[in-house]
Amino acid sequence: MTRDELCIKRDVALGAFGLSEKALSCTPYGNGHINDTFLVVCKCGKRYILQRINHQIFKKPQEIMENICAVTEFIRSKVAAVGGDAERCTLSVVKTAKGESFYKDSIGSYWRLYDFTERTVTKEKVTNIKEFCDCAEAFGNFQQQLS
Repeated sequence: MTRDELCIKRDVALGAFGLSEKALSCTPYGNGHINDTFLVVCKCGKRYILQRINHQIFKKPQEIMENICAVTEFIRSKVAAVGGDAERCTLSVVKTAKGESFYKDSIGSYWRLYDFTERTVTKEKVTNIKEFCDCAEAFGNFQQQLS
């Protein structure tokens, strides 16, 4: 797919999610090497992450999204039950205007949209022991939440 084709499909996909505010920008984000990731900024300042799922790698994107939704909803309900911040504890999948967790475009690409979690930091590479320990603790918390 050419860059222009990707941009057209990206804009159509973004429109499928029926955001209440118009997107001011949708620009490449991060250094991912599997999915195409974009930062969406709306007029009101709200931000989202839009991704084109690489269906050459992830052969069953519908099942991936079913699993992501099941896991995030399960964790969100557990956190809410103990009075935690359910909106910051896990990904928030934004549904399409038709209520789906993904959008499939006319050429077979799958797109998903997440709320952007503000005041977070993503590390692409561990640079010290504290970051390693923080990562291990976060993974352990995730595993605990799934139990």
